[in-house]
Amino acid sequence: MSHVSPPQAFHARTLPLQGLRLIEASAGTGKTYSIANLYLRLVLGMGPEQEALRVQEILVVTFTRAAAAELRSRIRSLLETAYHDLRASPPQSSHPFLAELLQGASADQCQRWRQRLYAALLDIDECSVSTIHSFALQLARSYLFESGTLADVTVSEGDGERPGRVLTDLYRQLALGANNFDQALLKSFSAHALKDFKRYYSRVSLGAELRLPSGLQFPPDLNLHQRLGLAQTHAAQQTQALATAFEALQGKWGATLAPDNDLPAELGEALDCSSAQIRSLYRFFATQLQGTLPEAKALGDSKSVPMKKLRARLALAGKSVPEPTPAQPFFDFAMRYEQLITQRAAAAQRQSSSLKAAVASLVQARMADMDPQEPSLDDLVRLLNQRLEDKRTGMALREQVLRAFPVCLVDEFQDTDPEQVKLFMQLYQGPSQQRAALLMIGDPKQSIYAFRGADLGNYLQVRAGVAAADGDQQGIYALDVNYRSKAALVAATNALFAEPPEPSAASIFGLDGMRYLPVQSCEALSPPHALGSLEQAGQDQAALILIGVDDPELCASKSRLERHYAADTAHRIAQLLNGDSQLRGAQQEASEPLCPGHIAVLVRNRQQSQRVQSALALHDIRAVQLGQRDSVFQTSVLAEDLYFVLAAIDAPDDRRRLRAALATPLMRGLDSDFAALRQFDQDEQTAERLMETFTACRAGWQQLGVLPAINQLLSEEQLHRRLAAHADGDRLLTDLRHLGELLQEQDSHCDAPEQLL
Repeated sequence: MSHVSPPQAFHARTLPLQGLRLIEASAGTGKTYSIANLYLRLVLGMGPEQEALRVQEILVVTFTRAAAAELRSRIRSLLETAYHDLRASPPQSSHPFLAELLQGASADQCQRWRQRLYAALLDIDECSVSTIHSFALQLARSYLFESGTLADVTVSEGDGERPGRVLTDLYRQLALGANNFDQALLKSFSAHALKDFKRYYSRVSLGAELRLPSGLQFPPDLNLHQRLGLAQTHAAQQTQALATAFEALQGKWGATLAPDNDLPAELGEALDCSSAQIRSLYRFFATQLQGTLPEAKALGDSKSVPMKKLRARLALAGKSVPEPTPAQPFFDFAMRYEQLITQRAAAAQRQSSSLKAAVASLVQARMADMDPQEPSLDDLVRLLNQRLEDKRTGMALREQVLRAFPVCLVDEFQDTDPEQVKLFMQLYQGPSQQRAALLMIGDPKQSIYAFRGADLGNYLQVRAGVAAADGDQQGIYALDVNYRSKAALVAATNALFAEPPEPSAASIFGLDGMRYLPVQSCEALSPPHALGSLEQAGQDQAALILIGVDDPELCASKSRLERHYAADTAHRIAQLLNGDSQLRGAQQEASEPLCPGHIAVLVRNRQQSQRVQSALALHDIRAVQLGQRDSVFQTSVLAEDLYFVLAAIDAPDDRRRLRAALATPLMRGLDSDFAALRQFDQDEQTAERLMETFTACRAGWQQLGVLPAINQLLSEEQLHRRLAAHADGDRLLTDLRHLGELLQEQDSHCDAPEQLL
């Protein structure tokens, strides 16, 4: 293993704002806080050449739109705070970093800072804080489209890229299809149909080689359902051949093998079974051969002793040529039966593969037919890299970008993909970029976007390059103070993840170049930064408890072990809640009793979360599942109800849709009473009132989005109160909020309500 250079301690006031600077964070070490502080220094003129930068000249990029919005808000808030504090006489601040900057600052300097902050706040709505893809789109529009390097085409950000549009359209056609094989295809993608569908076919849309089942070809002019029909016919031909073979086996059984009265004694001798056991074998085959091949059971479905012996005999016969015995015809028959059952499973798999191949062929055809001039966002990043590499265009493009953005801060750098890293390195690395600065901030331990192309190995390669470079134009720094956790917990975590003392030893993470960097708690600072605490019977609790199981039988079953840990977790939480547990504030102010809302349980997946939730329910402790928000469509009982409700809002004059919405448990408040539906059918005034309510919600949807429309309906019909009164009300309301937020995010990309549906 190569030696990993230890980073320097990070100080926002002294960090050189030139060259390449890699800043490594850990959870709770103030990454966003530090980015805002560095931004403030640049605005005040504490960067390269002591020249103040306008907010339009400081580029800040991150990975998601939500993260960009948070950064923009934090930066604006800090600039406003700084401007307010500098207007005091004398200037003073309770903000730690501002207070540090003000120490020793002259009156003239404070006046200059105040003027620069005033100018920055006037332009703050024009600050360059965005996602990496938004930045690439901005570059393309500013420096490629306008210069004629790239044709002026339509490019959009988000889920509306070319593959996404094609796949969503095909999925919608399948969902609305009336053919059985449409539904069979969708079912093959499990409960997470749309997400799995897109994941499966995205590799085809990106140009992966398409492999069709033998003998299956799709003429180019066929539409989706014609292709599916051809695939179904192809699969049915193979299935019919198996059905014919099964019918022949049925005839052979009835003609030569089924005994009239006596069972062949030779079979009992060959299998070492009693006549009663042999009779059970015959009953099995007689029953299975009365139906069709799809209904027949495999030999392995029977756990009887004679069946086990028969399977052992057949397995032995498959490895060598058996000696002829009077019972051999029966063994040949059983072997053929098992072969047909195996081939039946393979045929079902081929049918699924044929249907998937039919869709894949159309995805590929659609992608080929689309305008090649329409680039995706990833295409733009690659195109920008090509232009930067080109000697004819690279230098001019680089100079234009550096004039516009002399300083760039990349947040969540560990989640960048190779092309994105290449883009920033080409722009900001090299002798001609000495006055520029590229500040890369991230935590490699939190790299979570590998499925989108994020490459942790690429991050480590950049780290190694920065560490190996000479001179003062690069450096690696660490945010090493945790502001969230107690000193005891930080010390325990450091001990748990402690790296081997030998530099050449393997990293605890198993990755060359990535090592655990110990941090200190803010409680250990001078002066200390106080945190609150959990006390039980007036005593602090242990910071970290590791719990194991020494029962070999329990450890042999993963599901039993998970249930055991869920029960143990629930028991410990119940003890905390039922005991004298108190939360005391950072300033030792009056304590408050511990309640369920103060406790979080972290799990690896939804199944574990459900087990913990069920275990807590046995102690009468209510809990809600957070996170995994994209799965709430598959797990919440309200998801389908909300679809029918939104369909009714989309067409409030359609009584059929309104009746379907009123019949849902959501609109009934989870009651078993269908009173609202009966009133709608029997009372015209009630019907008109509901139609007016849904019409008003549609107007709200068109003006403000789907989430306000949902909330408006819930308020009008008092559904929040009715759901909250339910035994599982907290979880249901949380699910409903998550569903609404996800729909609102998607709705922002739709031109009309029906597009969202």
